[in-house]
Amino acid sequence: MKKYFFMAVAFVAMAFTAQNASAQLGLQLTPSVSTINLGTVPVNSEIPLEFNVGIISTGDIFEAPYVVSMQIDSKQNTVEVRNVVLERLGIPTWKVDAAIKPTEVGNLSGEALEITMELPIPLLPNIILTTEIPLTGTVVP
Repeated sequence: MKKYFFMAVAFVAMAFTAQNASAQLGLQLTPSVSTINLGTVPVNSEIPLEFNVGIISTGDIFEAPYVVSMQIDSKQNTVEVRNVVLERLGIPTWKVDAAIKPTEVGNLSGEALEITMELPIPLLPNIILTTEIPLTGTVVP
């Protein structure tokens, strides 16, 4: 009985630890650009994007060996991630090669690319970090 109680306590502790892993490590996902201006572009045209996404650690030293997954979402646009390459720039940084295809005509104010990365943490479940890059510009027919 003691064995099962210990296992239950261990699983609960792991669950709480996993939820707070990014907070404990002080990790923040930071893009290399504060905004992306597409200018005036036709609807359904494919626009290539290239930017860096880095991880800043305000807590313990953290070096992510790889990205488990990366997703870029947008409400008014279709976004395709083409390539993600780890670069050694002092902090863990990934060079992102993507393409955006505006699907609605109008102003892009209030629109943003939401970047979500899932990263492995040794001895803990993976953590998910999210950031946004605002988009500006106008989509014409």
